[in-house]
Formats: sequence, C-alpha cells, structure tokens
Amino acid sequence: MNFTKTDGVSVLIALCLGVSACSAEGELPDSVAQNRQGLAAPTVSYLVTYKATTVPSTASADASAAGGKLVASFDKIGVAVVQSSSAAFASKLAAKSTVESVVNTSGAAEDALTTKFAHKKLARPRPPSNTGGEPLAAMQWNMDQIHASQARAITPGKPSVIVGVIDSGIDDSLPDLKGQVDASRSVSCIGGIPNSARADWSHDDIGHGSHVAGIIAAKQNGVGTVGVAPGIKLAAVKVTDDGYVFPEAFICALYWGATHDFDLANSSLITDPFYYNCDSDPVQKAIRVAQQRAVTFAASKSMSVLAAASNESEDLSHPEYDVYTGLPVSNKCKLLPVELDGVIGVSALAGDGKLAYYSNYGTDGVDLAAPGGDFHVALPGNESGQIVSPIPSYSYYYQAAIDWNGRVGIGCTDGLDANDPNANPATCKETYALLQGTSAAVPHVTGIAALAISKFGKLTPANLLAKLAAGATDTACPAGVYQPYPDDMPAATCTGSPANNAFFGQGRADAYATIK
Repeated sequence: MNFTKTDGVSVLIALCLGVSACSAEGELPDSVAQNRQGLAAPTVSYLVTYKATTVPSTASADASAAGGKLVASFDKIGVAVVQSSSAAFASKLAAKSTVESVVNTSGAAEDALTTKFAHKKLARPRPPSNTGGEPLAAMQWNMDQIHASQARAITPGKPSVIVGVIDSGIDDSLPDLKGQVDASRSVSCIGGIPNSARADWSHDDIGHGSHVAGIIAAKQNGVGTVGVAPGIKLAAVKVTDDGYVFPEAFICALYWGATHDFDLANSSLITDPFYYNCDSDPVQKAIRVAQQRAVTFAASKSMSVLAAASNESEDLSHPEYDVYTGLPVSNKCKLLPVELDGVIGVSALAGDGKLAYYSNYGTDGVDLAAPGGDFHVALPGNESGQIVSPIPSYSYYYQAAIDWNGRVGIGCTDGLDANDPNANPATCKETYALLQGTSAAVPHVTGIAALAISKFGKLTPANLLAKLAAGATDTACPAGVYQPYPDDMPAATCTGSPANNAFFGQGRADAYATIK
C-alpha cells in the first residue's frame, strides 16, 4: 500500500508499490506497456478526469456509449470511476470534448507488503506489569518525545474533532480502540466506490490501520497504550485489503472525508501503481492531476491531509532513480500524496531525535518530523526503539512481527505474547506490535493537530501547518554527510536552516508547545 515502504509500520501504512518511470527516452518497461495495451482482467477500472472541475450530467450516458459503466462520481472535483471490459473503451471516452483523460490505474506492481519492514531480530520484549495507568506506557518513548502527556493535561481532545484514518481499516473491537471510531463516518473506498458496511471497514487484515489509529487516539483506559489525542473521534476509511492503494481509492477517501466533515485525514501511505509520478508520462500526470483536485477540494472544506515521506532514505527534492524500476527520474517527478500541494508531509525520527535511518527527506516533501522508531536506537523500557500500538492478532503485521520478536501481549511473562502457545490465556491478553516507519510518524503529527483543533477550533491546512510549525522544535541539519548506519542506509546530505530544512522540515513536532 504504499504504506510507506521498508518501514516498520508504515505499510500501510503508509503500503507501497509501483512500476513507473520517467526514463530519458520516455519509454516504459515492457511489463507496464503490455498491461496498458490489453485487458489484464475481464473488467478494468478507469479513472476519468473531466476538463471542468465538475462531472457532467452526461457522464453516465457517455460511459455507457463507450462500452463502460459509471460506478463512482466525485461531482465537485470532476473525477469519476468507470468500469469496462471493452478494449476500445478508453479511446472512445477520451474522444469526448468534456474529457481530459481516461487512464487504467492498475498498472503493474511489486508485492505490496514484503518491502514495508526493515527490522532485525530483537530480544523478546518484556512489558512491565500493570502498576497503574497504561500497562505499556513505559514502552511509549514516542509520547515522551512529543510531550504528549503534558498536552493531554490541557486537553485530551474533543469528540467533535473527526480524524479520518485512510488505511487498511480499523478493528474497533480492540480494547484501546473500542468506542473511538465513528461508525457513521466510516467507509471502505476500495475500488473507488464508497461502501459503508461495517464488516468491510472494521476488518483489518493488514493491521496497519489499527496500529496507526492507536497512535492517534488509543483510549486512556488502563488497558495497554494511550494515543496522542484519546478524546477525539476516528473514522476508518479503508483503501486497501492487500497492500495496494490505487488513486481511485485515495480520491474516494478524500472526497468522502471532505463531504462528511472530517477535520483531518491521516495518510500513512503512498499511492500506486507508480512510485514517482512524472508529468512526462501522460498516465502519471493524469493520476497526479486527479489526486491534486481531491486534496484541493479537501482544503476548501478545511480538511487537512497529512502524509508519510516514505521509507527509502531518498531525497524527494532530488530523486535520481525510481525505487521500483531502477530507471532514472528527474526532480519533476513527485511521490504522491506527500508532494501534492497543500499536503503536510512528515519524516521519521529515531528515539534520540535524529532522522531515522530509513526516512525519506527533502524540502519538497517534509514539513515536520515526528517519532517513527529506529531499531538502531535502544531506549529505556523499549529496547526495540520502535513504536508500540494495538493491532489485531489475525493481521499480517502482527503475524510477521514474530520474525523480529515484535509482538507484545498484556499480562504476559518471560517475553511471551498473546499468540504464543505457551502463554497463559487467563493472564496474557490483548495484542500489540512494535513497528517502525514514516507511517508511524504521521499519526503523531495528526494527533497533535487534533489537539490543536480541539483547543483553537477549525483550522485551514495553511493555518494548521503554521500552528504546528510554531510549536515545533527547530533542529539544525547534522554537519557533513549523514550515514550513521552505513550497512542500512545510503549517505544523505541535509540542506537548509534550523528553521526549515530537508530532514526536519519546520521542526520536530511537539504536542505541548503547540497547544500550551
């Protein structure tokens, strides 16, 4: 899902795929070209962008006449989703005078999930026993780093503030998330078609969305962890169940949020089927234009979109090669959605406050930095250096976390977790996972933003960023080349002033300083 790549949590979080490229010759890999020429499946979904920022009244009839069926219409941004099994559909509809572009967004892609983590085997975590408060609070170094408890003493957030988690769903049966999700505003947008059935948006096979949701708003209930803003309400907006986040799903998510009074949209992801989207490729340009319209519409409704910088340790302002194809790209190629105009981009910090080894950076994409975790930096109470948050025991990431001893259970002994066959089910309960990535960094800033809106009222994206930046800690670039872990990261160079630079944007996010 382009949940930010190689991250420990990001998947989704933030999940990531793609296959495009802006080569010097402007040619695409054969696999992509072949996929676009024919129909890889009996029915193909197309993203249709109209010349006007409204969908014409003739859209359904025009789609039908070209051999397709209109399945979703985002009327106020001039974008629609049409399905067709006709090989001639795209060219027929594109010939209409009202249509700007018709593109098959499925493309080709790598495996969506296996590239999201960058972990190493850790000692089994030994959660402290519950001596009052949240049992796993001692592991939440990330909340200490942003001074969350001091901020919550001012306000834990208001339930009138709605935060959309655009991700893999939220399992609101988990104790820390029960009662935190507004079902009336939750939806699945897979395929670009809104579906409000609870069974769809509340089932989180990946686990990424639930982990992100816990960072934002896990309940202060004495059970496990606590989020940045436990008093606000979440809305689950599911955009993937297999790791792929296609443009129509992301556009549907933003449109849904903007028309259902969301204040914030947490996007710990990048959109498929390309890593970078380059204007020199007409398909990629069309995808960027459509997504930009959705972000702009959200801003018109005072809904702010926050997104992950992703996890390839690349300079987004000066990309050289496409992560998926290895082909050269230029600085005119953009990572979406983090580099769209109006999106608040977030890089990831390790427990020592330095840039996490995997985090992308760049003045074009990073506005703020926040805790994402880094297994190189062990911390008191959390030797993994990663972020602990609730996650379903049936999910992909919880099962995968056994590979690095990243599963945590409440009331367990000897480092066991709730899924360990040797665990005592009477005392070893509730499932949590240790993950790292820019996917985990974004929800910290989203939680701070929710506290700011709770205290100061509705804020436009520009005003919100100004408020967050005013409370952030200016942080200077490290001197010289930054490569503390050469086995795991390429050399990186930070440019800019302490007030605004490529690694930390306008500073390290701070909840207390933002709302005090």
